Amino acid sequence: MLLPGASELDAFAAADPSGITEVVDVLAGRYDVIVLDTASGVSRESAIPIEAADETIVMTTPDRAAVLDAKKT
Repeated sequence: MLLPGASELDAFAAADPSGITEVVDVLAGRYDVIVLDTASGVSRESAIPIEAADETIVMTTPDRAAVLDAKKT
């Protein structure tokens, strides 16, 4: 199952990332694996899904700026 997020800027501004924990809990009862794709860098929007995870995988490109940003995460 794929649950895409909205692509409009207004939807992003109105989103409340604190609700992601509840969504993950519901999905965990139905699925063995849940993959959350978050924003890069350290922000509230990326920290909340990381806190809800049992494990995390940080992916990046070999670009210096991208690697430095990934290291902060």
